[in-house]
Amino acid sequence: MTIGEEKGLKEETINDLFIDSEGNFWVASIENGVSLIQGDTAVYLEDLNFLNSKDVNYIVESSPGKLWFGTNDSGIYSWDRTTNKIDSLNTSNSVLPSNTIWDIYFDDSGSIWISTQAGLAVLDNE
Repeated sequence: MTIGEEKGLKEETINDLFIDSEGNFWVASIENGVSLIQGDTAVYLEDLNFLNSKDVNYIVESSPGKLWFGTNDSGIYSWDRTTNKIDSLNTSNSVLPSNTIWDIYFDDSGSIWISTQAGLAVLDNE
């Protein structure tokens, strides 16, 4: 099976794949944000319209229903699927040394480790 433009995937250059705690399969792409794979079709959620024109490099889940998206040049967005709350972290409102995010890791002590184009940042998960 191949999922491409004919199956709803707006961008065929894929940066990351992620399966969340509910078994949903997410795709991060260049220029078209994030899509959810349902069966053999890519679906774009209205709740994630804020990511539609973003290059998304990385997807991770910190707790059930809370997804984090690392972008190219736009920092990090977190989305709580339960409350539909969206937060953003970038060089203007946090200690991030760059808005290009390569990886996000949550350790057992509650810290968030973020690799960026300009180095590593460690944040307290609040």
